[in-house]
Parts: sequence; structure tokens; C-alpha cells
Amino acid sequence: MLGCLAVGCGCASLVTCIISVALPYWMYYQPPLTSDKSYFGLWILCAETALLGKKCESIIKVTGYFMAVRALMISGLALIVGAVLGGAISFCVTKQSRRLAISARGLSSSAGVCMICGSVLFAAWVPDIRVPGAMFHAGFGLAIASGVLAIATSVLFYFATKTNSNPSES
Repeated sequence: MLGCLAVGCGCASLVTCIISVALPYWMYYQPPLTSDKSYFGLWILCAETALLGKKCESIIKVTGYFMAVRALMISGLALIVGAVLGGAISFCVTKQSRRLAISARGLSSSAGVCMICGSVLFAAWVPDIRVPGAMFHAGFGLAIASGVLAIATSVLFYFATKTNSNPSES
């Protein structure tokens, strides 16, 4: 039962991470006293002005920090997919394969660390862009939430393997 709850928490982390990586709302900026605004995510930069309307462009040329944020978030996404699949097979299909459950636990904790490190690195990079008044937005918050959910998944996998430990498997 606890294992399936861990898989559900891992699915929540997976969905949250997918949305975070896809959203163009990691940073948001709206100058005071205007209706103009701009925002960007990991892949796209958008600007809306009263005169020109909305225009979005892909972010192709990126700095080292930004490339590292992308890499960490995609790595976290891949790791949480592995954790969810391993946990689902271990707890919901085969009913307790200890080795697979321990692997899922390691994958989910690694995913959480990657996601949180990606978010922290993004926050550290923000002062380099020097846009006063820019604010973190939904994608950034979801990235942190997905990392926390991935670590919670790892903790749930730990307790699920402790309560369902089978001495015949190592």
C-alpha cells in the first residue's frame, strides 16, 4: 500500500516536472505603468507590447548556467521516469521486488537533487541577466515542487521497503 502511494507521489513529481520544463514562465517581467510584459522559460522567450502584440522566439544560444539548468531538469525528468517505472513494477505489479524498490528509491532521490539543483542554479543565474523587477514565476516554482515531491517519493519508497522487507531477497 505504501509502495503504491510512493508511485503516486512519483507520478505527481513526474507530471509537475514535465509541466515545469515545458512552461515558458520561469521568469516574468512587467515594467511599472505599462501594459508591456516579457517572460521566458527554458526553451522560449516571449514579449508582449501594446504596439507589436505578442512575439515569442526559441532560446537557441544559451550560456553555461542556462545549459546546466536545462541538463539538470532533463536529467531529473529522466530519473523520475525510471523511479516511477521501477516502483510501479516493484510494488504494484510484482508485489515487492526489493532490489528494484531500492533502485527506484535511489533514482527518485537523485531526480529530486537534480531538479532542486537546477532550480537553485537558475536562481543563481538570474542576477547575471540584470533585469530589475523581474520575478520568478510558475515554472520555477513547479521545478522546486517536483524536486521536493521526488525526494518525498524516495522517503516513501524507503518506508515501503522497510515495512515490506523480505529477508530472502537482498
